[in-house]
Amino acid sequence: METNASAPTAEPATTDAMPAHSTPRGVRGWLLLPAIFAFIAPLGYMANAALVLTRNTAELTIPSVPHQMIVASELIVSALMTIAWLYACKKLVKKKMSFTKVFICLIWVDIAAEIWSFLLFDNEFRVDTSDFTIDYDELLFLFCYTIFVGLLSIYMLVSKRVRNTFVEP
Repeated sequence: METNASAPTAEPATTDAMPAHSTPRGVRGWLLLPAIFAFIAPLGYMANAALVLTRNTAELTIPSVPHQMIVASELIVSALMTIAWLYACKKLVKKKMSFTKVFICLIWVDIAAEIWSFLLFDNEFRVDTSDFTIDYDELLFLFCYTIFVGLLSIYMLVSKRVRNTFVEP
């Protein structure tokens, strides 16, 4: 009499250990960088507004229209960008598809604001060009920041994780 003993077979891995989606999804990996950036940006703009106010409080009483316009433009840009970044954070938390477009627009507007600040505020439109000096550390920062923003924009446009994470209309 022969018994029907079969050889032990390799059992497939349990599906409990396998992720629900084989594609990258969620705010993880490189997507953490834009997420952190989106939450820190409003704080940076609020700090910038406080710095502008504390640095220029005495000068605001001097009737210098160009200087007052520069200070006012810095404060207005800081307020608007704080509101815009808070809006982007709301889109991020709700995982809305429009977050990627809003984020890309805001980081490029941020570059423009940094250049505006560098040209108008840091150098203060010196009329005498012999006194004009360029802060090369700030210029290097702007160059590196522009490259960083360009790479971040490309990532947000082509990443599978970004496409799979932000699916809500």
